[in-house]
Amino acid sequence: MPAGTVFLDTTVFADRFFGGRDARREIDSAISGHTVKSSGYVREQFRATFLRAAVMVHNALRTTPDPAEVLLQTDHFAFFQKGEGVKARKVLSNLLRHQNSNAEAMLVTLQRLVEFDLMSSFDRLATLTDDTKCCQCPDDPKADDNGIYRFSKKCTLDDPRPCAIKEFWQKRQVALTVLAAQPTAHPEKTRKAAAEVVQGKPARGQRCFVHLSDAVIVAEAEPNSTLLTSNTVDFNPIAEAFGEGRTVVGYKTP
Repeated sequence: MPAGTVFLDTTVFADRFFGGRDARREIDSAISGHTVKSSGYVREQFRATFLRAAVMVHNALRTTPDPAEVLLQTDHFAFFQKGEGVKARKVLSNLLRHQNSNAEAMLVTLQRLVEFDLMSSFDRLATLTDDTKCCQCPDDPKADDNGIYRFSKKCTLDDPRPCAIKEFWQKRQVALTVLAAQPTAHPEKTRKAAAEVVQGKPARGQRCFVHLSDAVIVAEAEPNSTLLTSNTVDFNPIAEAFGEGRTVVGYKTP
């Protein structure tokens, strides 16, 4: 790992907290002795994915106190976007590793994760910048009288959040223009979204948290830093397009 600052992608936090032993060891080795940074945008992305996953597992286990049955239910966890079942299974696997299928103990741990432990662990791992002022999940999870958590994600064109993503990309128009013009290095949805933002269309909504999310994270990493991620395939060409000496480094996942 090159010396200097290491900037952490969302996948790093996910695998550091819920991944296999080898991934956790690689991450710890990669960040040891370095200045470790991330961003408010990554934090909100983590809340919108893995904190939501913990909420969904908790709610399912609260109504069906059978971990094996909840595991089957995760195939249908797609309340907001694809992949939520995969994230929920990572949370559930981590619980089973420590609680041995004891539903009552798992619920206690999940409640601590949802209300405090998960995000406090996130905050201890890295110093955060906050150029985007991202607020995908404006409210914290709240439990109703039956112990079921409500936790909503709000980031749409119709009901814009008070973020700074428009100003963020206005400062980086040159990099975004280069990204939009690359013919083969990126998924079509990424190139299309970059071109739309350059042309003046709103940068919020899915253009932000889906199609240009990797680009936001690369742009947030300071020049000449190392960006640690499990997704080197998508991040490498973006870092190349943006320039400024960022190095993308990956690690193995199960």
